[in-house]
Parts: sequence; structure tokens; C-alpha cells
Amino acid sequence: RGRHHFYNPWIIPAWVPLQPRNLPMMEQRRRVLSAMGLSLGPIRFELKVPDPDRAWAAAKVPGRCIHLSPSASHALKEWPMEHWCALLPKLAGRPGLPIVATGDGSPRERERLQRLSRVAGAGVTVFEERLSLARLAALLERSSLHVGADSGVTHLAAALGVRTVTAYREYEGRIEWSPPGPGHRQCVVDCACAASRQPIPECQEAQRSACLARITPMQLLAACEEALRSPGAPG
Repeated sequence: RGRHHFYNPWIIPAWVPLQPRNLPMMEQRRRVLSAMGLSLGPIRFELKVPDPDRAWAAAKVPGRCIHLSPSASHALKEWPMEHWCALLPKLAGRPGLPIVATGDGSPRERERLQRLSRVAGAGVTVFEERLSLARLAALLERSSLHVGADSGVTHLAAALGVRTVTAYREYEGRIEWSPPGPGHRQCVVDCACAASRQPIPECQEAQRSACLARITPMQLLAACEEALRSPGAPG
């Protein structure tokens, strides 16, 4: 990408063209492999959760649940905590769909989860500690819906065949990294920070995404209800 020299044709006689950026990244890379001569079948992730971790999750969450992951790698990628607290009572109380929330165990994410706990009381199961990848996958496997930020947990949920709802800032290449298919919903808002490739002072000083705050709890709730009615994503 972008490094063309006069000697390239002699060094590498056959070049694979850049793929359209409106395709998911995994499909772009599959097409590169196909152009190299590999015969490819349908996409399969084939993740297997270890049985001990499945048993642990079954003891913690007896049935299906809604999984919340309110935090991300950076504060400016996170939906505001007061919005999560407003959404939670609207999601809670659905028959057979208890709420489970997880984080990475850091002090900042623990504090965010504690705020959720204070709002929901006994209506939500919160795991403040950092879970192993296998235990997180085991919880997601028992979920009918994952609701979260732009983070790796969303991709893990999609790979396990779990429906997802994600609050996204718009940025170049977002389509490439959004889970594709009818089982996934995105609430997307234009972002001055992402457009300028640096945080604007308002967001930087407050460590809060002004653009994501424009996504209302009712908008995310509507996306959750649509996702729950849709077919599940293939895992």
C-alpha cells in the first residue's frame, strides 16, 4: 500500500490489488488469499470454549443473558456512563434474559461497573475482576445479545455467533471493522476527534466523548430490540 518503486515489477511480478474498503477486513483478506490461488470455503471461526470454563459460566449464569461491556481501550471510545445507567433499567426485567456486565479489572473500569451495580442493584451480575479470555467467551456463549463499545469484546461475541449492538464513532475504515450481517446493529455518530485524527480540547480535557453522548439511551434500546428479533450471527 503506497510504496511503489521502479524495481517492483522485477522483484514481484504478480501483485494483488487493494480490496474495496467497504468490505469487512476478514473478507478483504480472504480475497487476497483467493487472488493468490487458494480455494476458500465459507467463513468459519470454530472457536471452542474449554469445558471447565463452560461449567463455570453455567454456574454463574444459569440461562441466557444480555452481556454488557461498557468500557473500551480509551475513554473517548466509550458511551457515557450516565447513558448506560439510563439504558440498564429498560433492558432489565426481561423474562429469561438477566443482565451480565464485565470489564478488564482496571480501577477505571471497576468504577464504571460499580456505577452500573448501584443503579441495577440485584438485577445485574457484575464481574469486576479481569476474566480470562476463555471465561469471557463462556459468558458470551450464554448470551442472547452483547451490547458494548468499539472493542475486541464485540469481535469475540460476533465470532461466537452472538448478536451485537455497538456504539461507534464514525471514522475512516469503520465499515472494515464492524461485524457484518443481520445479527449486528451499530449506532454511529459523526466524530470531530476521529475526523481530525486527534482529540478536540473539549473531549480531551473531560476524557469523555462528546459525539457518543449524542446517541441516546432510547436509540441504543431500539437497536437492542431489533437485534434480539433478528436471526443470530453464524459463529
